[in-house]
Amino acid sequence: MIKHAAILKEDKTIVTGKDHAACIHKSRFGECRYPAIQGFVTEDGTFVTRELAGIIAYKAKQLSQNPNGRPIFSEEIWETHDRFNGLCDYDEETGYYLRDK
Repeated sequence: MIKHAAILKEDKTIVTGKDHAACIHKSRFGECRYPAIQGFVTEDGTFVTRELAGIIAYKAKQLSQNPNGRPIFSEEIWETHDRFNGLCDYDEETGYYLRDK
């Protein structure tokens, strides 16, 4: 299961948040620029790419549509409006969790 949006910084530390903008805001200015990598963290703390996160999130029923290997955005997991049909809510401590239906 995908737990957080994340940025893997050049020094190999990981910053997590609800979305990548939140990760950037938590960091000192400039720390999350290239060569930092935007991705996600799984429930066991593993950093994964946006592409692999899509596969994991779809299998965990966090996404309503199969991304078919394309990079995903955090909003696809949690945001609900015309563009996205997110299936999760978010808590800073526990991360993404499936929304009650």
